[in-house]
Amino acid sequence: LNETAVPLTATGISSASLNWYDSETGDASTTAPTPNTSNPGETTYWVSQTPSDGLGCESERAEITVTVFALPPVTASVEENIICKGSPAELTATGGVSYIWYDGEDVIGDEASISHIPAVAGDYTFRVVATDENGCENFADVNVQVDENTVAGSISGQDSVCISSPSGSFTLEGNTGDVQRWEKSTDGGATWVEIAETTSTYSFTGLTTATSFRAVVQNGVCDEVASNEIEVIIDPLPVGGELNFAGVGRIFMICENADDGYAVGLNLTGITGEVIAWQYRASSGTSWNTIPNHTGLTLTDNQIEALNISETTIFQVIISSGACSQNAYSKTAILSVIPTDLAPSPVSVNPGVVCIGESVTLSS
Repeated sequence: LNETAVPLTATGISSASLNWYDSETGDASTTAPTPNTSNPGETTYWVSQTPSDGLGCESERAEITVTVFALPPVTASVEENIICKGSPAELTATGGVSYIWYDGEDVIGDEASISHIPAVAGDYTFRVVATDENGCENFADVNVQVDENTVAGSISGQDSVCISSPSGSFTLEGNTGDVQRWEKSTDGGATWVEIAETTSTYSFTGLTTATSFRAVVQNGVCDEVASNEIEVIIDPLPVGGELNFAGVGRIFMICENADDGYAVGLNLTGITGEVIAWQYRASSGTSWNTIPNHTGLTLTDNQIEALNISETTIFQVIISSGACSQNAYSKTAILSVIPTDLAPSPVSVNPGVVCIGESVTLSS
């Protein structure tokens, strides 16, 4: 059907001319007919010969039947019109006795049913060319959409909140696909509870226990993929605790210009949080000095003596607790330095002479 036809041919004697007829009794034509292939079916033509010198008789007419075959009714189908990258397109054709499948100009199969994995994501039109038992060819196309694989991306945000303000937010970046939901877990990821939020940013508030969060992403028909998880812990408010000199208490007295080895360690107890700085100042001063690179719970005797203290000195420690913005301060401890030139004023008594049992007043 619709194939380009050529004029009919016949072989007569060398000295004869051919006569063509499109009906058994119609007028002759010396031009060979070209069959019409626009419609399927059979068409009959006739041909005879006559001597070229005109002295002989026309021969009997020979019958020529031309058959135009219909094209095979080819169909092409796919099991799923939308697939994920890396998955096969299951293609099936009917209507022929042999088949050739094409992806563009590339041959991808020669069976009625084939399984083909497209190389990249995108829109495809696969074509099958089928040939029937008469040698006629026809084709059919089938469209397939190949979705890019899901990429969950990663979430970022704080991993701790203060108990006084247990709120925060996360942002998802680098994902391929849409957020289907956010999820949270309070048992270390053993079970997850769905959160009805489908944007790339999720905000939370009122957290009462350590909770893990993640986003779930899906691209097209590809599988869902979960992002990384972030566990948010709840930081308690900082507590400053107490400072005490070992075996002494909050106040430790020494004489001015004391000999080496005079000091005892200063211990910090009862804190909640982490030490971020030890500080000290002279009793006559107003600004605090920070002891560098020290965040332990004890200021040793050697560290105290290294400060070269010459007057009464006050100590304190600054405590922080995770996401809580307000720091706490310990109770102070005092290293009291007694001056060596300390001397009492003269003592007077009044009255100077008393009887047994009477009281006197002493003053200085």
